[in-house]
Order: sequence, then C-alpha cells, then structure tokens
Amino acid sequence: MRTVTYTIFLSRPSDVESHVETVKQAVADINLVSAPLGARFDLFDWRENATPGLDVEPQARVNIQSENHDAFIALVGATLGTPTINYESGTVEEIERTISKAEDSVFGGNSVSILFKDVSLNINSDLDQAKKVQALRSSLGPRGILYRTFGNDDDLRDVVFRCLGVLLSGHVSMQAENLPAPKVVSKVDVTSSNVGVNHSAVDDAEELGILDYSQIISDRIESATNASLSISEAMKVLTSATSKATDEISIATNMEDQSAKKKIINDVADAINICADNFERSGDQVHVEFRRALDAIRELIDIQMSDMSGEHFDSEIAIVYEMTKSLDPTITETMSQTKNFGEMIASLPRLTKELNSSKRRLQRSIESLVAGLAVVRSENNALNEYAASRISAGTSEKVALGN
Repeated sequence: MRTVTYTIFLSRPSDVESHVETVKQAVADINLVSAPLGARFDLFDWRENATPGLDVEPQARVNIQSENHDAFIALVGATLGTPTINYESGTVEEIERTISKAEDSVFGGNSVSILFKDVSLNINSDLDQAKKVQALRSSLGPRGILYRTFGNDDDLRDVVFRCLGVLLSGHVSMQAENLPAPKVVSKVDVTSSNVGVNHSAVDDAEELGILDYSQIISDRIESATNASLSISEAMKVLTSATSKATDEISIATNMEDQSAKKKIINDVADAINICADNFERSGDQVHVEFRRALDAIRELIDIQMSDMSGEHFDSEIAIVYEMTKSLDPTITETMSQTKNFGEMIASLPRLTKELNSSKRRLQRSIESLVAGLAVVRSENNALNEYAASRISAGTSEKVALGN
C-alpha cells in the first residue's frame, strides 16, 4: 500500500510553548494507527523546521516554507504574539492565510483547527493582549469557523486526536473513492467459515446484496466485541495479580535479599508481558474488525441508496442508524476502560529494568488501541450522523407532502 504523507502546520505564540510536546505526541500516536491505512502525518513546526534566509520580514520566510501544508493547528493562549507587517501577530497571519485557502485544501473545512487555552487573568496579565485574543475568538463564529478550547495537556491531547481522527477518516474516504471496488475475498474472510461463501463464484463486490452485508456486519461486530471481552478479561487478570503483588513489592523494596526482591518484581513484569501479548493480539483485532464493520456499513448504505426509494429506504436507513448508534457505547466503554487501565499501569513504581520494559510495552499497546478506537468512533459517529440526517430529510419530505 502506498503511503500518503500529509503535512500539518503548527502555529502558536510563545506563551503556549509548553503544550507543543503534547501535540507532537498526539501526531506520533495517530501515526501508529494511520500507517496500516496508508497515511502519515508530519508536523511542520517553524521553530524547528523553518530554515533561515532573507525576506521582507521573518514571517514572510515562514509563510513561504509552510505554503503547501495540508492541515493546520493553531494554539492560542493569553497572547497573540509578535505583530507582523499586515496582522496583529504571526499566529493571526497564519490563521488567516490558512482559512483563505481551506476551500482548496485536500481536507476542505476540516483542515483548520483553532484551539484556545482556557486562561485565568490576574494582575500580571497583559490585558491588551487578552483583549486581542478575545477579539479573535469573537470574530470566528460569525465567519462560520468553529474553534475548540482546552484546559490542560490531557484536554489538548483529546482535542488534537479528534482533529487528526477526522483527517484520517477523510484520507480513508478519499482512498476508497480512488480505488477499484475491493474483491469479495477481503469482505467475507471473517464469515467464510460460517456461511460457506464460494469466492471464485462471487469475484466482484457488486455481487453482494443487503442480506449479505447485514450478515458480514453482524459477524464483524461480534468478532470485535469478543476481542474486546478478551482484552477486558486480560485487564481483570493483571489488575488482580498486580493488586496482590502490591504488598509484596512494598516488602521487596526493603529486602536485604536482592535476588528474592527482584524475583517478586519480575514476576509482576512477566504478568504484564502476558497482558501485553493479549493486547497486541486482541487489540489489533478489535480495531480492524470494527473498521471492517464500518466499511461494510458504508457498502450497505450505497446499495440501499441505489436500489431503494421512499419508505423502503427510510426503514433500512433507520436500521443503519440504530446499528451505528448501538456501536458507540461499546467503542466508548472499551476506550474508557483501556485508558483507566493504562493509568493504573503507569502508576506502578519503576523498580527494575524488566518491570520498566514490560510497562512501556503494555503502555504502547494501550495507546495504540485507544488511538485506533478514537478513529473508529469518529467514523462511526459520522455514519450515524449521516443516517440521522437521511431520516430527518425523509420526515421533512413526508410532512411537506402531507401539507
């Protein structure tokens, strides 16, 4: 699979510099998920990536080097930064330039993400700058530009990850539009053992119908759910083992017998590695099967739109709506449990190399799963919103005909 690299331009004044690392980490995390999908996101940070040179002003030099970015993230705190020749600051100029080109961007309106930090003013605050920041915020809504706010790095990571998830979803949609219809083998692998599909007889995805896709969707959701349950069980087992070992670890830190101390700690490390094995195996399956279920749902919608009309289509799209609606709690709950579990693992003390290594391995698996599920949830919500809009449109048409 060919990998498409998208450049994200990061803009911000200096007072939010401490949050840059969070954005970089979010980009690194999404790349764990995007790689199998043929996408990669590179961050252009002018403080690190811009090369020196001459121009009418420093900002013009930055503008030239960031000209071809595919998406844009701006962080704004209590100040706007240093003024340029034509704008209140370099950040404002970068925002305005990006907005002006958004329509022609590969991601369209999704290419612009403006994030304001919630700040508390005090006696030492620069009130003039604060007023300018507020003026910028106030100017966006009337222009149809939605911004988001964040309070801390955890909030910022979630917001940035959602923004990146939307971009990744856009990439997947664009790839699907440009690729020929997938062969049925890739669509029925999960169900072949149950329904006895003859792959050679149905060599084109167009042969599949509504009932076929309904079965495929059901089987893929079941497979993803079973993998989720396997992960939940692994988390329970490790949580129990870790809880029992907590007192032993505490005692071990005071032992004079270093070998006995290390054995107790490394037994916990072994248990963590076993859990990591489960996460790496079942985590990939959860992510992949949910995504494949969504792919099948999209195919189902396409068939419904082409083969059905009126009340038949309304009733079928209502089923899709309920299907995607029911998926969200499952995905969200799995994400929440996994994130909480990751926090518990992160709190384990750094006692030995083996324990630290197993922790890092499991944490990477946890972060990868959460990142993948965030993208899946975003795509599922988009499908759900589409189905809801179709239902709403159908209802409006019936009301109009009734009048």
